[in-house]
Amino acid sequence: MLNIQDTSYAGRASAYLITRPVAKADTFVKGVIAMQETDKQFVLRRLEISSFIQPYSPTPIDGSTITYDANIIPINLFNIYTTFNPVDLKETWSAEDMQRELLNVPLAPTDSTFLLMHMFELTNLFVDQLIWRGDTNFDLRNPNPIDPATVGLPEVDQRITQNQLSFFNGLIKQIQNDPTANNLTGYVLSATNSVAALQIVYTAITSASVNGYGNNVGQQVAMVGQYGDDGLRFLFSKQTQILLEQNYNITTTFKNWGFSENLVDNAFLGYEMVAISGFPNNTILASYCNSDPLKSQLFFAYNAMDDQTNLEMKQLPFPSDLWGIKGTLKMGVGTGWMDQITLWTNLNYVGN
Repeated sequence: MLNIQDTSYAGRASAYLITRPVAKADTFVKGVIAMQETDKQFVLRRLEISSFIQPYSPTPIDGSTITYDANIIPINLFNIYTTFNPVDLKETWSAEDMQRELLNVPLAPTDSTFLLMHMFELTNLFVDQLIWRGDTNFDLRNPNPIDPATVGLPEVDQRITQNQLSFFNGLIKQIQNDPTANNLTGYVLSATNSVAALQIVYTAITSASVNGYGNNVGQQVAMVGQYGDDGLRFLFSKQTQILLEQNYNITTTFKNWGFSENLVDNAFLGYEMVAISGFPNNTILASYCNSDPLKSQLFFAYNAMDDQTNLEMKQLPFPSDLWGIKGTLKMGVGTGWMDQITLWTNLNYVGN
C-alpha cells in the first residue's frame, strides 16, 4: 500500500528519489559461501577414506574404509509482494511524469526505477540476514512461534523484522545444533574484549581438546597456516568490525597495527577477517569460507540466480486500479563438514 505523506505539490522538486542506504549482501559480494543452483534440494556428496596406509606386505590385507555420504540442503519458497494504487500519486510530484488519463495509469518511470532498485537492495540484505540468522520457528503462523529476542537477536535490525527470517534454518542454527561442530559460548563484545574473543576462537582451533571436541581438533588444526581467500577466515558483523578496530587501537600489544589502517587491510595472525552485513552481533565464525565448492564448508543452494532480480510489475485484474510487484524466490543453506567449523556466539538456537 502507498503511504503518501508529502502534500507539498508546489514549487520545484528533485527529479530523483532518495532512499535510505542499504548494506550490500556481503555474503555474496565478499565470496564467503559456495553457490549451487538446484531444484527441490541440493545433495552435497561427501567422500572419506581411512586406514589405507599400512606396513609393507607382499600380499597386503585391506583394512581400509571408504565412506560415501551426503548432506541434504533443501530449498524453500517465499514471495516478494506489494500492491499500490498509482492514482493516489496523481496529487503528488509524480503526476508531472504520469500519463494524463486516469484509466489504467501506471507509475511514473522515475518512481518505477527507484522503487524496484530499492526493493532489490532490501531483498538482498534480507537474504544476507536469512542465510545466517534464519529459524523456521520464528514463523508467526506456527502455533507457538519463538520470539527472536529469546535467541538473542533484536526485534528489528537494519529495518529487517527478524521474525520474518523464518523461511529456512540459517547456518548459525544448523551449526549450534550439530554436536560435531566446535561450538563455543560467547559474550557481549566491546571495544576492550573483542580481540580476546578472536583469540579464543583461534585457540579453540589449535588446542588439543576444547569443550570435549577431542580428536576432531586435529582436523581443524589442518586449517592453521592456510591463508588467503581459500584459507582459514574469521567472519563477523559490521558492528563487531567497529569494536575490533577500536580494540586494536586501544591494545598496545599488537605492534603491527597502525592508527591510520583499516581492519579490512589487516589480518588476525595473518588470517583474513571478513565483516558481513547480514551477520549477527556477538558472533564469530571461523572456517574455510569461500566461493569454491571444493574448498568451502558453507553452501547456498538456490533455484535460479535471476529469481532475486526478476520482479514483475503488473496491473491487477479488471476492474481494479491497483498494481502489484511480485517475485518468487527458492533457496536454502547447508554445510560441508561440521567438524571444520568453529562458532563463537552468545546467541542460543540450541534446542529450537
